[in-house]
Amino acid sequence: RPEQVALIAHHRNPMPLTADDWLAYHQVRQQKLLAMLRRRATAQELEDFLIAWWVELEDQPPALKRKMQINTDAWSQMMLELDTTLDAQQRQKLLDKLDLFINELGELVQEPAA
Repeated sequence: RPEQVALIAHHRNPMPLTADDWLAYHQVRQQKLLAMLRRRATAQELEDFLIAWWVELEDQPPALKRKMQINTDAWSQMMLELDTTLDAQQRQKLLDKLDLFINELGELVQEPAA
């Protein structure tokens, strides 16, 4: 629906681009990971590093962190506004996809580690 496209464009267009900053951040972290592997870091050291990187986003540059927060806030606001424009069919399709996502995530969590 055109009004939904316009609403998305209204929120998305001013969001700062993060791809270059994100890539640079990940390249630095990858190099640190490779150095840890080369020096045969312990499993606990590797686990701590990966949690800090992937979960806690440790060492994320301030500019990237700021852009990500701006985008998170804008995305949340856009979703709240978009929600008010959904018709019954769109809402049901969204709920069905959300149920599928929840079920697949639950299955993934239940899978034993290889």
